[in-house]
Amino acid sequence: MASVEDVMTPAVKTVERYASVLEATKIMEDMLLGALVVVERSRAVGIITERDVIHRVVNAGLDPKRTSVGEVMSSPVVTITPEASIEKAGQVMVEKRIKKLPVLKNGRLVGIITATDIVREVPHLREEILTTFKKL
Repeated sequence: MASVEDVMTPAVKTVERYASVLEATKIMEDMLLGALVVVERSRAVGIITERDVIHRVVNAGLDPKRTSVGEVMSSPVVTITPEASIEKAGQVMVEKRIKKLPVLKNGRLVGIITATDIVREVPHLREEILTTFKKL
């Protein structure tokens, strides 16, 4: 069985927790990303997703120019180690109802693994993951 390290994306785009939501969404749009890992002093402290922006900023009527990423990010961030199995990553995603897992080694961000990465590698988890995320 492959490990998280075998299928993760090592180049993770981050944003500082004090950046505005507008800055974060511009990065997401420019890079064609659905989420950014939020950092403070180079440590992963949260994650901001398109869904967070819709529900916690747009639907709440907040100004994305004046709202910091740290105010609306999902935190604490759920993470996994590069040595963990892909199956374990899939189980964590299903249990926590999340689609992206930052990968930390000795507290340092070294990658990110997504539900799509897992479905590609472990087809038997496909149905469980898809069923879980249809509910989100």
